[in-house]
Amino acid sequence: MALPGYHSQVDPNARLIANEQLAALEKLGYVRLAWLRGEEGHLLESATLVLDAGRVDELFTRLNRVPVAALRARLRDLLLAERFRFSDWRLRAVERALAQGL
Repeated sequence: MALPGYHSQVDPNARLIANEQLAALEKLGYVRLAWLRGEEGHLLESATLVLDAGRVDELFTRLNRVPVAALRARLRDLLLAERFRFSDWRLRAVERALAQGL
């Protein structure tokens, strides 16, 4: 796994925190953990998302995250609302951003 500090021999806190948080998510049925052979409960090999589409919003709420699609929609709405205020390079920038699929 590519978690900063996870394999540190000096400070195990990053590993302990990650293992604890991922174990909690596994108990809730969001992920499946695979441990390195002989290192069960100590060193993770992988964490696999095992979430069906109906529980995605539940997971985002639990993690205090906002889906990227919702952020894009909000940005698009803001750009659409503000584009009529501009007539210079800012208008071109807003229209270009909207043309890119926001």
